[in-house]
Amino acid sequence: DLLGYATRFEWDKAKYPTTNPVTCLKDLINKVSLKDKGIFALLEFRK
Repeated sequence: DLLGYATRFEWDKAKYPTTNPVTCLKDLINKVSLKDKGIFALLEFRK
């Protein structure tokens, strides 16, 4: 439910500290996203 997600969203400060500059956060999020995509691809490959 998109509306529920948007209204209850909480930033993960432990994973993505708000004290970091935006460029550092962007790079960290991209790195995690690419890692997750790799894990999902591996799981799909194993099916």
